[in-house]
Amino acid sequence: MTKTNKPDISIIVSCYKGGDSLPICLDALLSQSLKNIEIICINDGSPDNTADVLRGYASRDRRIIAITNERNLGISESRNKGISLSKADYIMFCDADDYYEPSMCEDMLEAIQDSKADIAISEIRVIYEAHRELKYSDDNYYSLKFSGLEEVNEDVILNTDLSPTNKIFRKSIISEHNIRFPEGLYYEDAYFCSAYLCCSNSIYYLNEKLYNYIRHKKSTMSNTFSSKVDKDPAIDHLYIAFKLFGFLEENGLLEKYNNLFWQLFYSFELFALNNSKTRKRVKKVKKEALSFISLNKKSFDGAQLFVRENILGVNTKGLKINKVKVKKALIRVMPTYRLQISNAQRLRALKNNSAQLNIKISAIEMRLKHR
Repeated sequence: MTKTNKPDISIIVSCYKGGDSLPICLDALLSQSLKNIEIICINDGSPDNTADVLRGYASRDRRIIAITNERNLGISESRNKGISLSKADYIMFCDADDYYEPSMCEDMLEAIQDSKADIAISEIRVIYEAHRELKYSDDNYYSLKFSGLEEVNEDVILNTDLSPTNKIFRKSIISEHNIRFPEGLYYEDAYFCSAYLCCSNSIYYLNEKLYNYIRHKKSTMSNTFSSKVDKDPAIDHLYIAFKLFGFLEENGLLEKYNNLFWQLFYSFELFALNNSKTRKRVKKVKKEALSFISLNKKSFDGAQLFVRENILGVNTKGLKINKVKVKKALIRVMPTYRLQISNAQRLRALKNNSAQLNIKISAIEMRLKHR
């Protein structure tokens, strides 16, 4: 990339305590088949050798732009800073402990330009250093449910993962709608991607695993699943829903996506309830959810009846959870969960058929043996 040449893509990498894995990430970015890129690395006040690693790489390749936050501000503020500094018409994100396949940038740029879509999405390959118990749900969540160009609608958004790292975004849409990661909150990806998708008209799905995601012990999900009560960020999923409502209102999108919002609200609150670590925290989630519903009653009343029933159901005082009803509700509201149930049912059917076939084979073998 020459000084006068505008980069094709700006790749934003937020770095915190990733000095050991960062070289793998940066080597993969510098080895991309598409060379005209800028790599904006934000050192988020990391106490390890991250700054030294970035300085070394930046001195060897001018495509790397190293920025240092004086203190740890969080991934949202770092990514937002990267967005503000970006020069390209297209933006991508990469976590410092993950890495791209060699052709990812070229393939994603070609997909979004040739299709004229507002966003292009690839599949994710998950590599497990921790939380292998999530593999089944990961396989369903990160697999693409569509192929090629699709018009954006409620069903498409509900069936699309909310990770920013396997996507290429148009900076013009981000700027026009002032889409930013919510600072000070966990699960920032869910907000950013939901907001962007609601501002989009079309999506191109590229059915190739181009992004390598490492599930490790120090991730946000590790904090979510940790038994330590002081690490309880689950309620932030509810706050993400609140912010998304405000975004849709401000951008004149609430009427179009009102029912979608309340479906997302239900799934976000359910996540917060299921992962809160104390009864006090659960009560707080329900109290704040009911207060929000009361303040936005007109919008809530405009959602489909089964969505409203599900939301009020999980917020009922003294509720005894009926697992069968919850499962049925999830099947109706969350297409991804529906896919998981469908796959499980198919697997059971195959096992039953296999068992019956084995019985028949055994019977035939016995008859042949006694002839």
